[in-house]
Amino acid sequence: MAAPSLGCAARRASWWDAYADRFVANDGRVMDDARQGGGHSEGQAWGMLLAVRAGDEVGFDLIRGWTMRHLACRRDTLLAWSFEAVKGVADRNNATDADLYHALALAEADRAWPWKGTLAEAKRIADDCLRLLLRRWQGMALLLPGATGFEGWRHLDVNPSYILPHVFARLHALT
Repeated sequence: MAAPSLGCAARRASWWDAYADRFVANDGRVMDDARQGGGHSEGQAWGMLLAVRAGDEVGFDLIRGWTMRHLACRRDTLLAWSFEAVKGVADRNNATDADLYHALALAEADRAWPWKGTLAEAKRIADDCLRLLLRRWQGMALLLPGATGFEGWRHLDVNPSYILPHVFARLHALT
């Protein structure tokens, strides 16, 4: 998806302001109403991507900062997927769609604000997605929904909604 043109800046500010006012806390956490003020890596990744598309560098930095402080707690570059307002990280396993959108947001941020140097980080995440989440099974390449808990001796669990051709195409050049 191409970034919005400069000609729609007023409309862009309107939709972004409405989203940020409703879902982004002052500390950069993208809140999920279903989680009583908690959140998840998918929301953080989408918040960063939307901030880039809106041209809001400050908003992007705020959401990215919260994400890195709270969800970047694994030994790889993937994000813990679940955050509860009271307990903090509730599940350190990743959510593959969030990691793909996180990498995409960083790649798009590099286009918008190349001085941030986010492209190398996007590449590391894309590489970890390939290394940790892609499996060859019965002649197919399958993407696991998360790094753990989705494969057994005779099965692999997949989630077709994690097949994101537009994201794969953009990240292909990075890997």
